[in-house]
Amino acid sequence: MVILFLASLLFGLIPFKLAKWCNWIDQDTGRKSKTGKTIGALLCFGGGVLLATTFLHLLPEVGDNIGHLEEQGLLPTFPFHAAEFLMCLGFFLMCLIEEIIHMYLRRSQRRCTPAVATETAFERASRRSFRNGSISTADLVSSNDSIPQKHQMTGLDSVHAQIPAGHTHLHGHTHLPQGSTESEDIIVSSLRGLLVVLALSVHELFEGLAVGLESSASNVWYMFGAVAAHKLVLAFCVGVELVVTHTRTYLAAIYVVTFAAVSPIGIGIGIGVSAAGDAASSSVPAAILQGLATGTLLYVIFFEILSKDRSGFIRYLATLIGFALMFGLQFLTGHEHSHTDDNGADGHSHSRSARATT
Repeated sequence: MVILFLASLLFGLIPFKLAKWCNWIDQDTGRKSKTGKTIGALLCFGGGVLLATTFLHLLPEVGDNIGHLEEQGLLPTFPFHAAEFLMCLGFFLMCLIEEIIHMYLRRSQRRCTPAVATETAFERASRRSFRNGSISTADLVSSNDSIPQKHQMTGLDSVHAQIPAGHTHLHGHTHLPQGSTESEDIIVSSLRGLLVVLALSVHELFEGLAVGLESSASNVWYMFGAVAAHKLVLAFCVGVELVVTHTRTYLAAIYVVTFAAVSPIGIGIGIGVSAAGDAASSSVPAAILQGLATGTLLYVIFFEILSKDRSGFIRYLATLIGFALMFGLQFLTGHEHSHTDDNGADGHSHSRSARATT
């Protein structure tokens, strides 16, 4: 457990060192373009990793778990695909959380500056398509030349920095003073990073739980290797996302430590549950939480990663490589779970390659 924690922590912090060594943040204009391409490619790589994780790993696992719970009578038999439904609920929950935050910040801003309008996430996503068909991380990085470092926008919304302050013309003729979105961008960017980490952490917690629930030492080591290979790649991608969105250092450290710690915690819980012989009692909330976490990642993939960095063949290749890497890891490891009951009989076994659909 200690090895997994330290390795995950190391991989999560590597992007921060790379950012300093490659001077991603403080560069002259001549190097901004290459930096933007590098960051965009890394972020697209992370998007490909999350895409494979969501559709080839998380969603089938939720479907397997729900099918098993239905067979045990712990859940009713649903007339629809419950795993996909939970994923959609998680997606809309993520949308709702971000929109509520934007509404609160917009009202707070209006108390100080009347008649100031800010944009919601869906409005920003729609607006991106009006500028040359797409917007990329390279555009966001190059736009920071004219902005003091301490006032730089974070995440996707830093596109406002490309437009003259105080007079923004978009569809609908919206007027947005530059300062009206700075505090919102910082808070939303930090929240987005938190939600990404929480969504992945929920999954990794239950992955660790699966390791701890194994009955034999050989199965424990097999599961440990599969989970570790999956987790280390995700830890690196979490670090890249935090660097790109300029998440504050202390928050980024908390997020990385949290993500690194959840799998060992899950392993410990799994060992305790296995010893107590009460694994079934926690299966229903576990399946629900995993389904919601899948939807949260779906929102992040398509609204916050691929939508902003989809242009360019290099970024397409980066996305494809990230997807192929996770597919290869899954293909090589097999990643099969097997849970035994108190009498040693095989009570639950599932493999991603043979999904039991609901």
